[in-house]
Amino acid sequence: MSKINFMKKDNLTQEGAAFTYFIELINREGDDIVMRGWVYSANDEPVDVTLLREDKTNLEAGRIWRKTRRDVKKEFELDNDYKAEFLIRFKRDDIKDDTIYLKFSPDGVSSDSEPMLVAINMSGLDYSFTTGGRFAQFLTDQPVKRGLRLLGKGNPVGIYHKLRAKIKGTEDAYTIWRRVNCPGPDDYEKQRKAEFEYNPLISISIPLYNTPLEFFTALMDSIMGQTYGNFQLCLADGSDTDALGKYIDEHYKDERIDYVHLDKNLGIAGNTNKALEMARGEFVMLTDHDDILDIAALYEIVNVLNNDSSTDIIYTDE
Repeated sequence: MSKINFMKKDNLTQEGAAFTYFIELINREGDDIVMRGWVYSANDEPVDVTLLREDKTNLEAGRIWRKTRRDVKKEFELDNDYKAEFLIRFKRDDIKDDTIYLKFSPDGVSSDSEPMLVAINMSGLDYSFTTGGRFAQFLTDQPVKRGLRLLGKGNPVGIYHKLRAKIKGTEDAYTIWRRVNCPGPDDYEKQRKAEFEYNPLISISIPLYNTPLEFFTALMDSIMGQTYGNFQLCLADGSDTDALGKYIDEHYKDERIDYVHLDKNLGIAGNTNKALEMARGEFVMLTDHDDILDIAALYEIVNVLNNDSSTDIIYTDE
């Protein structure tokens, strides 16, 4: 296996495969390798995702999280609670094998499907994070090839920044735009001290269900750190246990938080409705349990409401 093609990142064109997968992100964050993608089975059964050593035994290093994916669910008409996405994180130094495998297997004893193994060449993976490796991948990237052809037709500066960011593996064009145009620490402090004429209570309604602690903590920190503070956090938890409630009591003692552990899981719609029943605000904000809010999200919403009092609905996205 060449250094460039250190793994087969998808099998979207393969017909008759028991599993269809797509690896959309492979990155290095400090000492960690992070992989994100999605997979589903041809018979719509759940898919188990594991890592294997070179000798095909289970690799205990690292962690794997699973979650639903709206886009995949819609595209392939999967059940609402089908967990197609996977997020894998492991420390590079913990892997001593030259090759490891990503294993997709049926998560059920009734299936006749054989497991699928996707080989990951570790030396090739390491090389892909170097400048030379990124440049080599860059040259084989079809969108980049189109970008090179468009250098004389489009915005040369903008295309240059896109290509340069892709080679260096740092910031893409959108990240650069955010860094230039979005508020910084000084702006956030000004936002915290800002006095609006209209200060509505915003009820942030979130359905929970067996949310991984890493995702939940990131969500909570992004909400509790908002520069606009007049909000109510409504959490309706359909998890198997009340572990998240106990975690809230230990780490987030705040009177703005309303938490209830439901008797049973009602699904994303039912849990959301229970969260909405708790809302006391003039406006309701719908958020998923693995989302992250920008620190200025509520401030920007209230700023719009102050500039146009006739506003009833605001749509926000990244």
